[in-house]
Amino acid sequence: MSIVAARIHTLKDNFALDTFIVKGPNLAVYDDPHTLARFETELGELLSGARDVDEQVRRRLRYLKPHHRAAPLPRKPRAVIANQISRKYSVIEIWAADRVGLLYDITRTMAALGLDIDSAKISTEGKMAVNVFYVSDGGGGGKIEDPQRQQQVTAALEPVIA
Repeated sequence: MSIVAARIHTLKDNFALDTFIVKGPNLAVYDDPHTLARFETELGELLSGARDVDEQVRRRLRYLKPHHRAAPLPRKPRAVIANQISRKYSVIEIWAADRVGLLYDITRTMAALGLDIDSAKISTEGKMAVNVFYVSDGGGGGKIEDPQRQQQVTAALEPVIA
């Protein structure tokens, strides 16, 4: 399945409500009950920890043909931090070639940096993923305002989205 669009919101007590719009091969909508049941089972195993997310992503990547791993991008991948869009959060806008595991890699990197994602808007436009994250700096909360910290964040994201 490919994520075409998503909305991610962090609620009270760090509970996350994620809504995904997905498509199958050739952008077909999944409506086969067997496929949906298998997906629900795998998702439940991933959420419960019975199945390892890192291993699942690596397994999926092994079965892809090289030309399916990342699509050519009409513009250079980039991560930009903006602090003037929201009063409470830094907004990180990411443009990258769509590929298997991209959203997972981005959010894992943000978590490793100690960033808290309050909400996100995820979309795929052709072969390009355009992702916007409203984040606070987990260390002290608030925006990422220190220029060195901003550089640290963008430098960590660059190899992930390249």
